[in-house]
Formats: sequence, C-alpha cells, structure tokens
Amino acid sequence: MSTALKPVVTRFRAYQLGEPGSSFSYFADGHFTLIEAMVTELSRPRLLAELAQCGRRTIDTLHITSWDLDHCKPSSLEWILAHLTPTRVEQPGYAPHTECGHECRRTVEQYQQRCAARGHRVTVQSIDPPYIASLEHAQSLGYRDIFYHPRQLHDTPNDNSTIKFFRRGAFNVLSLGDVEAPEIASLLRRCKTLCREVDIMILA
Repeated sequence: MSTALKPVVTRFRAYQLGEPGSSFSYFADGHFTLIEAMVTELSRPRLLAELAQCGRRTIDTLHITSWDLDHCKPSSLEWILAHLTPTRVEQPGYAPHTECGHECRRTVEQYQQRCAARGHRVTVQSIDPPYIASLEHAQSLGYRDIFYHPRQLHDTPNDNSTIKFFRRGAFNVLSLGDVEAPEIASLLRRCKTLCREVDIMILA
C-alpha cells in the first residue's frame, strides 16, 4: 500500500443532541459515515446540512459502537434507515442486554430484509471477535480504516463496544465507544499506528 500523502477532502462533525448520547460524522474521499444511531430535532437539520455540504443526500455507512440507548435509539435508528438509507451497517457484535438493544438489532435485520426484497444489497456487519480475527494486519500511513476491538467478549457490556480508527482521509479519528477496561487501554497505547496517527479521539 502506498504511503504517499494524498489530498483527500476530509470533514468531521460532532452534533449537539440536547439529550444524553453522542453523534458524529466522518466524511473522507467521498465516503460518508454516521457514527452512532442518534438523531434529535436539534441535530437533524445540522446533519442534513453537513450531508448537503458534502454533496450527499444519503450516507454510506452507519457505524454503531454499542447497543446502549445513548448510542442507538430505536426512533433515531428508524429515521436514519428510512431517510439516509445506508448501504452498510456496522453493528455491535455482542448480544444486547436491554430491550432497547434487541429492538434496534431487529430493526437493522428488518431493514436489510426490506432492501433485499427491493433488489438493493445492504451489508450488515457485526463487529465481533471472529470478524476482528479475520481482518488483515494494518499498515502504517495507509488510507484504510482499522478495527481494534472487540478481540474477545467481556462480561461488562461497555467493554464490548467497537473501537474503530477512521483514516480514509487527510486526518484520522479514533472512536472508542464506551470501553473502560484498563487492559484494552493498555493494548491501544502499545499500537504504534495509533500513537503516531491519531488526530481526533472520541473518548469513552
């Protein structure tokens, strides 16, 4: 993979929700990712304005780090799937421990089925330990996203959050979900790529 620097238009936004939760977007090289399934009356017009600024009406990827209500709200998820129609959904790889989480996972499954019935292919990827293990090792200074966790499932749901390093563009964003375990933090601190390349960190 080439390590030559490329002039890639890159945008990152954090959205105010007016309620507990978080919502971000990362746009690089024409690819728009919405991080977390949270949209409110306050954030919706700003998200739509950001899409318009990027020349988009829909998103490419919906990335959900956790099944908790402040990361994936059923009503928000339904609106995102109906109006922003992602072609890829990256969802947590652990079993939900709340009814809200189960409802959100069912909603994603139903969305994939509806799209398939219309002849539209939607990829739903659960970010679980087998998926992490199946990935190739990352190279430094590349224009490719990296998943770091979960390498194994923990007893604490927060520690099963997805950790993803978004690095398709001119600057890079590390999303940590809600991880709390010291051993996970220690693993990340030993990663040379993270130590050298992180520009923005979304803290747990």
